[in-house]
Amino acid sequence: MKPVRQTRRDFLKSAGIGAVSLTFSGFSSDSQSGSIPYKKELYNEPYRPQFHLTPEYGWMNDPCGMFYYNGEYHFHYQGNPHNPKGWGSQWSHAVSNDLVHWKNLAPSLVQDEKYGGCSTGSCIVDWKNTSGFQTGKENVIVLIFTITDPDQKQGVAFSNDRGRSWERFAGNPVIVSTDGNKDFRDPKVFWHEPLKKWVMVVSRGYTAPGDIFQSEDLKKWERTGKAPNGECPDMFELSVPDSNNKKWLYLCGDYPMAPNGTGAKYFIGNFDGKNFQAESAQSRLGGNFFVGQSFGDIPSSDDRRIWMGWKWLSDEGDFGPWTGGFQSIPVELSLMETGNHILQLNYKPIKELHALRKEHFKINNMVIGTNCSLLEEQKLRGELIECSAVFQLDSAKEFGFLIRKGLNTESVLRYHVLDKRITFTDAAGKEKFSQLLAPQNGIIKLHLLIDRSVIDVFGNDGMTWNCGFFKADPPDQGIELFAKEGNVKLTSFDCWQLKSIFD
Repeated sequence: MKPVRQTRRDFLKSAGIGAVSLTFSGFSSDSQSGSIPYKKELYNEPYRPQFHLTPEYGWMNDPCGMFYYNGEYHFHYQGNPHNPKGWGSQWSHAVSNDLVHWKNLAPSLVQDEKYGGCSTGSCIVDWKNTSGFQTGKENVIVLIFTITDPDQKQGVAFSNDRGRSWERFAGNPVIVSTDGNKDFRDPKVFWHEPLKKWVMVVSRGYTAPGDIFQSEDLKKWERTGKAPNGECPDMFELSVPDSNNKKWLYLCGDYPMAPNGTGAKYFIGNFDGKNFQAESAQSRLGGNFFVGQSFGDIPSSDDRRIWMGWKWLSDEGDFGPWTGGFQSIPVELSLMETGNHILQLNYKPIKELHALRKEHFKINNMVIGTNCSLLEEQKLRGELIECSAVFQLDSAKEFGFLIRKGLNTESVLRYHVLDKRITFTDAAGKEKFSQLLAPQNGIIKLHLLIDRSVIDVFGNDGMTWNCGFFKADPPDQGIELFAKEGNVKLTSFDCWQLKSIFD
């Protein structure tokens, strides 16, 4: 029987303050620091991805509090090092100077009897000290989170030492729900320059519209409008291609999830300072992630919108001392036109991931038919591989890649020509994702990043993005091209062996 998923709302209603202390593989947690000394063995389990972010041990779920400051990207997530089966009980904290290699810091917030729980939210750099929290030369960083005790309300905390320590605001909570809807969580805050005010969007659950608030000081808030329904909302602007215009994007999680496991969705529209008005129908966010968030305060000299999402693994069995799932690779979001001036999100893995590339293999203009052994002859093998392939459609009804090919297991990435669909099936025959991908002038482009037990696939230069978790026996490390019922032309093919971030 498929296990019943506990929703975030169910957990937040029932979460207690106490925790069960557990140890994994001979390593124990430090309840004060939330981190342990680096141990190679801990990060080298058979299914542990090597460049997707996972916790040292214990549970992880929603990304939150993502921002850039003074050369560091800060990534928080809801973590629970003490309970491998429970939702996050703390703001676990990691920093990176390249979005690829991460260093764990002490948790920023933990739940306790005095302050209650500390659920998802966001962080901003208060550049102008509008809050008055700044006490030194460093700009103050303000963390906005949901207090659960068990009712949901919004609180703030702040740091004057680059996020190394945090103090809760004595005036918490800063917003309470007064309309009878107990779903009131996941505040995302950003500065709105035309208003010269802070804007907060808050989830009211899976069905009710979200709330929008304004503030001048991050402490006193006024409800001003509404937004779409969904959890862990994010809202920002992106440029419209070939114009000087911008559109607002509203991203959020949904439940129950779509049949292919996708929970996150997005809307394209406008924001008048009070309300978000969707101009498009709801679209499913790429990657098959449940919820996610983008980094704030990225310098204007960069100006990318970089997003990461949480992959919820609820029915994959045992896969190591880390549970709950993993975080996506960072992707750059942009808008693209698909015809008739219809806009949709485009996804590209960030350029910083190129630092993981090692040996490179390249071929051009090859015909792929049945019984192909091209990559095997080149002795291309490994758990960590990146491939970029351009296929010209021919007579084949199906073509693609055999992933982690070996004596015992083999997963398959297929493009179905007649259905114009890409699918990924693991070694047990379970379909992990399926999505329409129409050829462009008879061309299909596939960009793969294989990370031991995780595969990311970008189709047609980021028109689609899918991510799947699969299990392969450690010795099975082959990769091969294939075609069925005909041939396909491989116009160009680049392949790199990749390094682990733990090397």
